[in-house]
Amino acid sequence: MFTGKVELNAMLNAPVYEGHKRGKNWMAAIQLDPAAPGGIGRNFYPSAKGDYYYIIKGLEINTPVEFGADYISGGGNRTRRRWYGVVRTLTDSQIEIEQFPTARAAVEAGRTQE
Repeated sequence: MFTGKVELNAMLNAPVYEGHKRGKNWMAAIQLDPAAPGGIGRNFYPSAKGDYYYIIKGLEINTPVEFGADYISGGGNRTRRRWYGVVRTLTDSQIEIEQFPTARAAVEAGRTQE
């Protein structure tokens, strides 16, 4: 379970994040989609600035999410890190996300709680 702080509809931390200047990070709500890359459709949340990570306005409980944190080396090699979960608690000051091993498992767990 990931527990994070929320302030002004923005996350103050993330379960995975690549801080290097060649890093690429994102948070997305996910759903199964046979036409999307890897069979997973993504609706991306905007990246935030300063001490904030992602703007999560409109995020709801039981939404399956993906966090991505990639590092691209100077030679162009990509190291991928993915973290899948389902939002279980969301208040003005805190978010709790239950982790799952795969995107499919997160999507199915989100469905069973609706």
